[in-house]
Amino acid sequence: YSNEAHIVKKRKEVYTKINTIVFQNPLPFEEIFG
Repeated sequence: YSNEAHIVKKRKEVYTKINTIVFQNPLPFEEIFG
């Protein structure tokens, strides 16, 4: 179990929520941060 992986996963979740609220059409996380 990697704590870093957990942080990244959490960041993705938060990012997706914010992106959905702001843009109503979220881009894949990987498209921006990949």
